Amino acid sequence: MTKRIHGIVFSYNRAMQLDATLRSFYLHCMDESSIHLTVLFKADTQRYIRQYQTLMKDYQNVTFYSEKNFRRDTLRILTADLFNPFTRVLLQGISYLVNTQHIRVLLFRRVIDNLIHYMQKRIASRKPPAIDTSYILFLVDDNIFVRDFSISEAITALESQPEALGFSLRLGKNTTYCYTRDPRERHQLLPAFFQLNEKVLSFNWKDADHNFGYPLEISSSVYRASMICPLVASLRFHQPNKLEGKMATCSHLFWDTYPRLLCFNTSVTFCNPINKVQKNIPNRAGKSVAFTVDNLAERFSRGERIDVRALDGFIPNGCHQEVDVSLCEIQNVE
Repeated sequence: MTKRIHGIVFSYNRAMQLDATLRSFYLHCMDESSIHLTVLFKADTQRYIRQYQTLMKDYQNVTFYSEKNFRRDTLRILTADLFNPFTRVLLQGISYLVNTQHIRVLLFRRVIDNLIHYMQKRIASRKPPAIDTSYILFLVDDNIFVRDFSISEAITALESQPEALGFSLRLGKNTTYCYTRDPRERHQLLPAFFQLNEKVLSFNWKDADHNFGYPLEISSSVYRASMICPLVASLRFHQPNKLEGKMATCSHLFWDTYPRLLCFNTSVTFCNPINKVQKNIPNRAGKSVAFTVDNLAERFSRGERIDVRALDGFIPNGCHQEVDVSLCEIQNVE
């Protein structure tokens, strides 16, 4: 049975970093033909738009969508070619109903909230089919891949473990540091791993520490489409951080039915938070003047790109780690 694996990459004003995500992904994914990547990007100025257009030419095997409505666009991408037309319309209709601001009658809003809760509990309690055919990989534009991996191996491992909620590409025995926590709590304990095969680990995420206990996220995890797409349709969100936050609040619903999470022995990717574009959530990020969004955009315009090969074999100490990047000249693009 043919498997369909879709990847969605969220990007905002960061063509330089998106190039590093795509370039490193295709450098290290050993079975790239088995997955199709789609970029959902937001650009605030003509300069950023032109830079994304440059990437469209450079990566013609990747589909690029300019964001109009983040929630609607995300769900459309997630369900494209993975569900029949009726199911796609149903999920989009549910998402619209959940997110509509036009319902002022408190009773109707309570009815919708109850329906959302019921739907999420049904999603969490439903066991996956023995062999699923559709999977979703979430990525963001500060992901950098650092070692070879097979996406098919991750899917095969996921299929063999019906109690696994997903497969994390950012976790491993090396991720002992939690970048996002208070400085006093940034060390994270490794869970009790079960060696599923030579390359893959399984662990119980319910009582795990920090990142190991954060199973629903959008920066490098693979999920079954039959589970994650209806879940996304049931959430209220309008940008990537809100989407991940809402997903995370649903984690407890999966404690009993999907208590396991899978990962490789050593993580194959990490997020390099050298700058920040969103202002709604005070996420920690680097403050080096050399790596501001504007400075990187200027250097992108001059034909420079992040040298992802310089990070080949790098072993990050966490899911997020600030690492100075080196740039190399590719071509004069503007």
